[in-house]
Amino acid sequence: MNNTLKITLKTEGHCIENAAKEKLQELINTIIIRDEEDFILQSQYELLYEFIHTADFKTLRASDERLAGILPCECEIFKNVEGNIVVRIVEEHNRQ
Repeated sequence: MNNTLKITLKTEGHCIENAAKEKLQELINTIIIRDEEDFILQSQYELLYEFIHTADFKTLRASDERLAGILPCECEIFKNVEGNIVVRIVEEHNRQ
């Protein structure tokens, strides 16, 4: 069983950086609305905040058209066993 905290980002018409920033704002809004503390939301916020402030977005966008937002996809960010943030493309949206 894998208990790794993961955040799913969708790059539909925008790059991974914008997707991460939009998701961070969504998390902030949800945390503010909640009356009680939510450990999972706080952990997601911390992971996403770290990702936004440490990722080399120029390199990520150049590495794959899907991360550049040219082609839509879903990707996950999570920390590997070494504690490094990893980006993994999990699904392409092939709508025709």
